[in-house]
Amino acid sequence: MKKILIIVAIMCGLVGISVQAANGDVIGHIYSTDIRAYINGVEVCSYNIGGRTVAVLEDIMPDVNYRDELRALTMYGYSFNPDYISEGEAEHSLISGNIIGDIYETDIKAYMYDAEIPSYNIGGKTAVALEDLGGFKEYNEYGGRYFYDDNKRTLTLEILYGKNIHNALRPANLKFTLNDDKSKVNAEFYGDPFLVGGNTDFGEEFADFENKENSVMLPVMTTIGGEEKQLGWYVGHKRKNIEFIGIMMGGQLLTNGYAVDEEKDDFKEVYDFADDYISFVYLFDDVVKEGSGTVIIPELSARDKTLRDFLWHHVFYEKDRLETDGYLFVYGSSASTHGANAHLLLIQNDGSYHDYRSDFKSVSLHGEIWFDNVSIDKDNEKCYFRYDKDYIIDLQTGEMKEVNL
Repeated sequence: MKKILIIVAIMCGLVGISVQAANGDVIGHIYSTDIRAYINGVEVCSYNIGGRTVAVLEDIMPDVNYRDELRALTMYGYSFNPDYISEGEAEHSLISGNIIGDIYETDIKAYMYDAEIPSYNIGGKTAVALEDLGGFKEYNEYGGRYFYDDNKRTLTLEILYGKNIHNALRPANLKFTLNDDKSKVNAEFYGDPFLVGGNTDFGEEFADFENKENSVMLPVMTTIGGEEKQLGWYVGHKRKNIEFIGIMMGGQLLTNGYAVDEEKDDFKEVYDFADDYISFVYLFDDVVKEGSGTVIIPELSARDKTLRDFLWHHVFYEKDRLETDGYLFVYGSSASTHGANAHLLLIQNDGSYHDYRSDFKSVSLHGEIWFDNVSIDKDNEKCYFRYDKDYIIDLQTGEMKEVNL
């Protein structure tokens, strides 16, 4: 009897070893579902795996970030911008629960920010349960939440993502600051006639979040018409980012910038994980429009309008200025493709202006003109600078001439 029991135990052990799944083995099935799934308002193709609603990442996000040598797929808030989600419908039938595919054993891992999310290999593609990407009715640490309506047979997932609010915000601008205990973000609408509108300004204290190990999700609050309203959310999170390292060729790792012959079979792009931090704001369009509508932009003088137009059409940085009753003189620089240009703008009250940069020919290969030793003598209304020689501008008359200093 003892011998029989020993033999049975050995056989059971052998069976246990033999059923351990290897990469590519079928370990389950995908089923049809009558549940319609939505991500940030976009209906996506969905399936049933183990009673949960799943979506295939490669089908809903065509530019999914996957690298085979890392056996990893990464995603975060921006991945779920509805503008880039592919629409689809549930794989359902009159009778849900039909087997429509297989699940395979895999070593591929899926990450939401820096956390691993349970995933399924359904034949070369990766599926995740929408319930794992958000909390039920409440936001989780990924900035996601979902709602389930059994009567309508719908599952709706919301995930916060960075939004371009430029158009909704115009013509106003926004300044963000943290309250003292850093439990919320305060947003203030303001008007600046020299900005196009849609400008967002973050205080220096936000840089502290980049040193945090944990996620940050703070409400963004503003005051409109004396009433405090939630404008949206500020989200910050550590993430696993797939980073290009270089190219392996002939057993040697070549760093970025090397030219390679893509016709050869022995080269391979090399990637690795880079742990970094990402932050963004998700703002409610209707509240943004309401707040920006309360901002009154002050009227500009003719000369200020000229300066504003110059700022709008150049990536312009103001370094110094002299403002009098008769004119406005501004020294600044603008970015160019290959460097920077210096500008000396004398703007009259009627809006006409002269940029003394136009009086010189460039000696740069790409056409830039830069002035050295620029100084404005505000008491005597003079400007001194050097290009090929030393020059002085009489700002009252606008006359420029060479000078020996």
